[in-house]
Amino acid sequence: MLQPNTHLGECWCFRGSQGEVIIRLSARVYATRVSLEHVFKLV
Repeated sequence: MLQPNTHLGECWCFRGSQGEVIIRLSARVYATRVSLEHVFKLV
């Protein structure tokens, strides 16, 4: 997901109404919170 063009409104498209993202880290972490944000549709 790390790409040079991650500007507002340049989303990664998913087919249908659901999608998945896998994030692999170099070490084990214990997340206590997760945040998901989405910009307004007309951006």
